[in-house]
Amino acid sequence: MLLFIVYYVKFGPVYPEYNLLMSYNLNTMREELRLGGGANSPLKRPRTITIDGDCILVCNVESHNIVEINLNNYKVREAQSFDEPIYQYTEVLSNRFALLQSGLYY
Repeated sequence: MLLFIVYYVKFGPVYPEYNLLMSYNLNTMREELRLGGGANSPLKRPRTITIDGDCILVCNVESHNIVEINLNNYKVREAQSFDEPIYQYTEVLSNRFALLQSGLYY
């Protein structure tokens, strides 16, 4: 399964089966960034990504967490963990929504 998100003029395809997130520049048609993909990848079956300012939030189904990737320095940290798989996360105004295996929470 291949999932896409549009971020300015870039596509950020998520490859869950390879624990990989990639960024393409549509102007140059070149890969600009590749995160994960190895045995020690912080991404474990990434499902969706959300842009939050200068950070990307990646929902990891297998590790039951949200990983935050800072786009300024590419540092990765665990933003939040759950007791079950998380499929999607977003913020609207000051409300946070998380779609977990058991349902939608805010």
